[in-house]
Amino acid sequence: MKYTASTYAKALAESLTAAKKEDHASMIKRFIALVVRHNDAKLLPKIAELAAKILREKEGGNKFTIESARPLPKSLKEKLEQGFQAERHMTEIEERIIPSLIAGVRIIKNEEEQMDFSFLRRLQRMFS
Repeated sequence: MKYTASTYAKALAESLTAAKKEDHASMIKRFIALVVRHNDAKLLPKIAELAAKILREKEGGNKFTIESARPLPKSLKEKLEQGFQAERHMTEIEERIIPSLIAGVRIIKNEEEQMDFSFLRRLQRMFS
C-alpha cells in the first residue's frame, strides 16, 4: 500500500472536479487501473465512499441515511425524499433496515448529525 484511501480519494475528487463531465467515465477507469497497479484494489470501496463525500461537500450537498426497523411505506419514503431534495441540490439518500431499532426511524445527516426517533432509544433513555 503506497497511499492511503483518503489520499486516493482526494486525488480522484480533484481530478473529477477539474475535468469535463464527458471525461469522467474514462478518468474513473484509468484511476481504477492505477489503484490496481499499485496493489491497492482492496481500498477501492473506501476510496469511492470518501471521494463521493468530498465531491458532495464541494457541491454543497448532503447524504441522508434513513434507518428503520421495517421497510418504510412508499408514501412516507417519497415525502422524506422530497423534503431532503429541497434542502440542497446534490443529495444522496440511503435506506437501511435495522431490526434492533424495534420501531420508529433514525435519520443521519452527513454521517455526523443524527435525529433518533426509534423505540430502542426511548427504552434506553427510560432505563438508564
